[in-house]
Amino acid sequence: MYHSGIISQKERRKRLAERVRKLRDAQVMTQEDLARVSKVGRATVARIEAATVDARASTIRKLAGALGVEPVELIDDRPLELW
Repeated sequence: MYHSGIISQKERRKRLAERVRKLRDAQVMTQEDLARVSKVGRATVARIEAATVDARASTIRKLAGALGVEPVELIDDRPLELW
């Protein structure tokens, strides 16, 4: 559901985590694969997917590039469509 209101920091982390994980799984990538392709540390990928850290904009850009999507697709609150 599209939300026009303000969402919490925790909710933003959860949405990013879910989108990264879904896109990674859809491409049959491990966290290690995503880390290698994106040049982001594997521990960072794990923390993002666990929704325990706020990802930097530069990290979101790197992950999006490795996953073949635009950065906004990782942070948008509209439903994620997988191919």
